[in-house]
Amino acid sequence: MLEIEIIKLNSTLLTEASHPLADYIYSSDEQGKEQLKGCRNNLARLLDFYSC
Repeated sequence: MLEIEIIKLNSTLLTEASHPLADYIYSSDEQGKEQLKGCRNNLARLLDFYSC
């Protein structure tokens, strides 16, 4: 059985967290450094929201 652990996103996890996000968004394309960088930047902006 698959186990899922939910953790609080913080700045130290941005690089790790960007991989599954890029896999989801770019599932049909080859994942490159620019796509990973874009996903990491999007996650960083999400953390910058005052309501997070």
